[in-house]
Amino acid sequence: MGQARQRGSVEQRIAELWKRHGVKPLTPERYNAFVSWTRSPIASYVGEELELFASLDEHVIGVLIKDKTDRDFGFVTLGRDEKRRYRCIDLEMSLTKMDARNKMFANIKKHAGTGKTIFPQGIQADDAGGIDLFAQVAQEDRLSPHFKLLRDGDHWIPARSILTEMMRHFVDVDGNFAEQFQTSGFDSRIWELYLYAALLEIGLFVNKPKPAPDFVVKRGTTPVFIEAVTVGPSADAPAPVLTPEPKLRSSQEIKDLLKTKVPITFGSALYSKLRRKNPYWEQEHVKGHPLVFAIADFHEAQSMTWTSPALMEYLYGVTHDFHLDENRQLIIHPIKLEAHEFEGKKIPSGFFLQPDAEHISAVLFTSSGTISKFNRMGRLGCATFFL
Repeated sequence: MGQARQRGSVEQRIAELWKRHGVKPLTPERYNAFVSWTRSPIASYVGEELELFASLDEHVIGVLIKDKTDRDFGFVTLGRDEKRRYRCIDLEMSLTKMDARNKMFANIKKHAGTGKTIFPQGIQADDAGGIDLFAQVAQEDRLSPHFKLLRDGDHWIPARSILTEMMRHFVDVDGNFAEQFQTSGFDSRIWELYLYAALLEIGLFVNKPKPAPDFVVKRGTTPVFIEAVTVGPSADAPAPVLTPEPKLRSSQEIKDLLKTKVPITFGSALYSKLRRKNPYWEQEHVKGHPLVFAIADFHEAQSMTWTSPALMEYLYGVTHDFHLDENRQLIIHPIKLEAHEFEGKKIPSGFFLQPDAEHISAVLFTSSGTISKFNRMGRLGCATFFL
């Protein structure tokens, strides 16, 4: 009983300390929703983020840090710059843990007490970051139904919020990203944004080279270039119609399509990148460096959930048969595939066996690069408070 009262009194003292300084704790998910786009990958090698706090209105964020080299402590405070990106506005190191925490709280209170919501950093002329995805740039009748659902639906507030936050940092190399996102290129642009977020999350330096490919990443000195590729509906496919019911196919339908149509849809998208008029690997900034195609499937509703086996077979030109022998042991036989055929269209199997495929270091695939992923990210960060 005494221990319970003691724990309660400690909690009360902590709550009183937070109240006195006008701060509140942040969950790692909410903190990362704000600063993942700002934080340099090198930060994790220098210091360990121990405690995360913000002013009550979240205009100022504080991070208690343990220096991995000196083993002492410090803090960084962050506020929004002119483009509403969280950036460092104050810091102090070489402190004890208690001093660092107390000074961090005082620093948050000081900056929050100014009443500022923006802490100018002096935007450089070459700072190209920042896009408003939801400021309409196309006529209403041209807008993608998926974009309108994302823009208008209450269910998608978390996704809108996390996208709004990350796009304050995103560089639009071609100048048409928002227009394509809102109209005919919604799926392609979502896939590109998913890659951007995922590459940052795994601790890579991420930049957007001009004119192509889509990304150049580093962890060390060697750059790796990544081109985002999407599988879309065929040219004669009907316009997408959004329905609340999922599109369900029978297991036999799926089995047949994995052997016929789906390898061709993947093949068409990847082969067109291979046959590009100005090949990526011949561009001066790409020459001699790894080049990766990152592909996602949007050719029909929910298709990304079941099509990956066909991609594997197309990439390597191999499928497998299996059976149980008389001892009920599983026996697997590789079978070489020569081609894939569907409704009169035929393509050779084995992407990595095609001319010029030796320039491609890898093909990446995931079924998760959808707007639903951003909604989950937003909900984890309580993103309904961002807008």
